[in-house]
Amino acid sequence: MSVSFPEVMLTSFLSFLGIKERQSPSLSREEMVARSKKIFQQNVDLVSSVYDRLLPSCDSPRAAISATLSSLRKNYSYFSYESVKISLRYAGRLKGTGL
Repeated sequence: MSVSFPEVMLTSFLSFLGIKERQSPSLSREEMVARSKKIFQQNVDLVSSVYDRLLPSCDSPRAAISATLSSLRKNYSYFSYESVKISLRYAGRLKGTGL
């Protein structure tokens, strides 16, 4: 069975949040996956909007990622440099940057 890239990212995201299926016995697997995808997409949208706002004032995409992380960390301590990059890659914001 092959796993698509977004499925791998979703699994990593769930692992990052410490969510396991057995922690939510009242939810079916489909409901849990749907909820997790929604949360993941909300994070992608949040990261992308902050990145898009900061990119014009930064010297490079790498500097914009760092500025995005700094801005997000003021309210969301769970973001890391890698999680920001993963979200931006998923959103297609890093195409052609080599990152």
